[in-house]
Amino acid sequence: MSTVYKNAATSMAVKNRVMRSEAREEVSGCGTRVSGCGEDYRLHCPSREQVMSNPSLAGSPDRIVFDTGEICVGAFRCATDHPLFRNSGPSSHDCFVFPRTAVVIRHGDTRIVADPNVVTLYNRAQEYEREPLSDRGDHCEWYGVSPTLLREAIGARDPRAADAQRPIRFTHAPVDASVYLAQRQLYRRILAGSADTLCVEETVVALLDAVLAGAYGSRSPREAPTRRTRDLVHDAQCVLDRHVAEPLGLADVARLAGTSMFHLCRCFRLQTGMTLHEYRTQLRLRASLEALEAGDRDLTRVALDGGFSSHSHFTEAFRRRFGSTPSRIRADLALQGTSSDVPRCSACSDPRRARGSGAAEAAPYKRQRARRS
Repeated sequence: MSTVYKNAATSMAVKNRVMRSEAREEVSGCGTRVSGCGEDYRLHCPSREQVMSNPSLAGSPDRIVFDTGEICVGAFRCATDHPLFRNSGPSSHDCFVFPRTAVVIRHGDTRIVADPNVVTLYNRAQEYEREPLSDRGDHCEWYGVSPTLLREAIGARDPRAADAQRPIRFTHAPVDASVYLAQRQLYRRILAGSADTLCVEETVVALLDAVLAGAYGSRSPREAPTRRTRDLVHDAQCVLDRHVAEPLGLADVARLAGTSMFHLCRCFRLQTGMTLHEYRTQLRLRASLEALEAGDRDLTRVALDGGFSSHSHFTEAFRRRFGSTPSRIRADLALQGTSSDVPRCSACSDPRRARGSGAAEAAPYKRQRARRS
């Protein structure tokens, strides 16, 4: 996330910067440039001083796949043992991020669970650190916008924040399933080189508007959660993320989070606006997009591996949440990853129009909350 915004580029230059396939990436030297797209483009890269003191930092986990000056799209893929996992440096864009895997993000004394059920938000130059949660590390797509565009978007909802030095006031926000799917479809079109520049820019603006709507709409003035409530919900989210495909019951989750079932249900809904079951189901459905994007032909295996009881149970939940069947979405994602002439879907052009709105011990969770209190 470290490319400095430039003046708006021409459409041809943008197309040359677009990555056509992740498999064709070729990183050279320090990881500052990527070739294979007709024209090199800059990657997020550690500073020269960092590389000199630690040569293992040369391979950056962050890459930019699209940049017009006003809009920037990138992908972050960082294993837990990578030297940059805990601290990859301050954010160099005002951006919002859609996680593929679960990770804990620390902003000073505040810790949040960043998983596929939320979008995380960052001001330019914001410092933060990661803590591992998923064994796969931190995998996400991020969308950067220029300061002018961000302040205009925020000003429509919060004029005072728009004039602040750091206009983004929220660390994270809930994200609707249709928005989550729309950004994934857009990302695939960008990789395939089949995304029109205007379409990408308009879609990212629509995504930004939807993210801000979720951020401001999710803060209800009638009852503000306490620090203890936030910590409890944080621990419950960690339990659900670490055991997402396991058939944990309410008593299991409460035991691992170190609280009672009644108190957990009440606090979790107050903080997230969802039941524990709804939250876990959304995690499972969004995780299934990984297998569908990879072209897995066995939907029964995808369903069972994801924690669903059957193919029909998976398909029903998937259609209800994403407005389409798993097989159709799998075909769409495959086309968006290979075809240069893919019709633009309504979800891509405006996400708001899409349909759908015990293995571990409890002690670690209790100790974490005790240290934070």
